[in-house]
Amino acid sequence: MSSETLRGGNESGMADSIMIVDDTVANLLAYAAILKKLGHRIVVAASGAEALKAAEREPFSVILMDIRMPEMNGVETASLLRKSGRATKTPIVFLSAFEMPLSHLYSQFMGGNIDFLPAPVDAETLTRKVETYFKASAAETPVDGSDPNLQKTSSENGLPDGGLEAPLQP
Repeated sequence: MSSETLRGGNESGMADSIMIVDDTVANLLAYAAILKKLGHRIVVAASGAEALKAAEREPFSVILMDIRMPEMNGVETASLLRKSGRATKTPIVFLSAFEMPLSHLYSQFMGGNIDFLPAPVDAETLTRKVETYFKASAAETPVDGSDPNLQKTSSENGLPDGGLEAPLQP
């Protein structure tokens, strides 16, 4: 299955789309069905290679990524997306039944905008997380603590420089 669009999006040229990356077609369809009601354009990719190609064609507001995939797993794919410059600040939500400590994911991606939902994914939680990332994007409010004002406030309050790196909670 090559990457395909499951829902039409806006014509504004701004990122108003979600990319879902999973090698299991049933998961792609389930996640797309859950998120369809949000009204955003949904692009699905059945492999890491397809995700990289889709990201070359357009920006995404949020990427949902399975961790366990053949050939190129989700962590490798996300790392390549970050290095390519096409998804440097795009929030990536890993979805997987594979238990992985969040600290391991954060160590892979210094700079934040990484989140994790264990599978099976709760539809309401997934929807709320995606909505939160879209609202932050629309308000141009970084969710990874990269806002210089947040960094200044964080260091003034004795918190480490760089702001918060915890995942969003619904």
